[in-house]
Amino acid sequence: METRRFAVRCADGAEGFAADVAGLLERECDAVFDALGYRCDCRIDVEIFPDLAEAIGAPIGLNGFGGNDRIQLNMPGIAADYDYMVRVSLHELVHVVYNRTAAMPGEKWFREGVAECLSGGPRPREQIERYLRQGIGLRPPPTLRDLDKGFGSADRDSKETAYAFSSDFVAYIVANYGAGSIKAIVGDGMDFGAALGVELPALYADYLGRLSAKYAE
Repeated sequence: METRRFAVRCADGAEGFAADVAGLLERECDAVFDALGYRCDCRIDVEIFPDLAEAIGAPIGLNGFGGNDRIQLNMPGIAADYDYMVRVSLHELVHVVYNRTAAMPGEKWFREGVAECLSGGPRPREQIERYLRQGIGLRPPPTLRDLDKGFGSADRDSKETAYAFSSDFVAYIVANYGAGSIKAIVGDGMDFGAALGVELPALYADYLGRLSAKYAE
C-alpha cells in the first residue's frame, strides 16, 4: 500500500490496520516535519508484523520502533487498544524524523518526550500526580537521569513515569518558548541555553517548581 509519503507493508489480516495507520500518518506528518525542520523527499517505509519482537529481535511487548529508515509496528491483538496502537505509528514517525534531522542524538528523556509531545500523546497529568502523591506529602520529583533510567526499567510504573514527565516537560518547553524551540535544539543542534536563553538545570527546576506548587494545593 502506497500513499503520497508512505509505503506500508503488512502481514495478511492487517490490511485494515495498515490503512488506518497510513491515513493517520498522511494527515499528521506535515506538523511533525515542520516541527523538526524536515523535508520529506522520498516515501518512508512502514512495516507491520504479527509479532514485532520476534521479527526484529526486540523485547517482548514492544509495540513499535522507529529507526533512521523505517517505522516498524506490531499488529494489534484482540485485546489491544486499537486507537492507541494506531497512534504508536505517529510516535515512531517522530523518532524516524528526529533521527534523520538531529545534529546530536540528545538524551533519551528528550527524544521520547519530543516523540510523545509531537504525536499528540495524552497529557500525562494523572500519572504525574500519582507519582508525586505517593507516600506522606509530596514525593520528590524524578531527576532527568531518573527519567533516562526509567525508560529501560522492567517496572511498568517506572517506565510510565518516565514517559509522563518527559512528554510533559517537552510540552512545557513548547508552551513557554514556542514551537520553534524544538527545531532549534534538534535540527539546528543548539543547546538549551542557546536555544531558550536558559540552561537545562534551571529550566527543569522551573518546570518542577510549577508542578510542586500545583500538587501541593
